[in-house]
Amino acid sequence: MKPFTFSNGVTIPTGVVVIAPIVPIHMDERIYENPKEFDGFRFSKLREQEGESAKHHSSNTGVEYLHFGHGHHAW
Repeated sequence: MKPFTFSNGVTIPTGVVVIAPIVPIHMDERIYENPKEFDGFRFSKLREQEGESAKHHSSNTGVEYLHFGHGHHAW
């Protein structure tokens, strides 16, 4: 591994652990309606919204759903 430098000049040294606040993002009512209530069709319903079909498939990534990462394999 080697250090990584972002375009703004910030460098993350080798060996540093970087994390994201996944739970607060997934429980944000500005992103998900009723986030604390289980809804097995949550993403299916999101796909039904106009212009949102491709965005909410399980193989897609985004900054609002980080379980599978958002790295260089993201499309």
